[in-house]
Amino acid sequence: MRRKESGSQAAAVGDVVKNIFLALQTKSEIGEDRLLLIWLEAVGEMGAKNSKPVSLNNGVLSVIVKNSSWSQELSLKKRWVIKKLQTAFGKDLIHDIRFKTGSI
Repeated sequence: MRRKESGSQAAAVGDVVKNIFLALQTKSEIGEDRLLLIWLEAVGEMGAKNSKPVSLNNGVLSVIVKNSSWSQELSLKKRWVIKKLQTAFGKDLIHDIRFKTGSI
C-alpha cells in the first residue's frame, strides 16, 4: 500500500497554524484600546465617532459605520488608513478594510 503525498495538506495545516498564531497575537499584542487609538489617529475625531472596528479575520478589518455617507468617506481614505494601521501593527496583520453600515 502506498501513502499519498500530503504536501498540500501540510501547507493547509501550516496556514491554519499561522492564522491561529496571528489571531492570538492580535488579541494579546494589539489590544482593543491600542487599535481604537490608532484608528482615531487614522480617521480623525469625526471618523472615529462615526465608525468602530469590530473584528479582524484573515487580515481583513471589519468596521461598522453609522451610515452610507461615512462608509463612502472612509472608503476614500482606505489606502491611507491601511498604511497607518500597517505602520502601527505590521504589514502582515491588516491588508484590507471592509465597511458595513450598522449601530455603533
